[in-house]
Amino acid sequence: MLRGIRWGDIKRLNLQGESIELSRMVNGSEIRLPVNDPRYALEIPREEIDRSGIVQNPR
Repeated sequence: MLRGIRWGDIKRLNLQGESIELSRMVNGSEIRLPVNDPRYALEIPREEIDRSGIVQNPR
C-alpha cells in the first residue's frame, strides 16, 4: 500500500482477471496478500455496524 498502486485499483483489476498479488518483507518475514483475498476489504468500524445494522466485511 502507498507504493504507487492504489488499493482500490488492485482490487478492481483482480476482479477483472489481472492476478496482482502483494508481498512485503517486514522484520525478515514475507507477508503476502493473495489475489481476491477477503483482506482487501477494509473492516467497517464497530460503531457504524451498531448504528446501521450492516454486515461486517468478511475477514
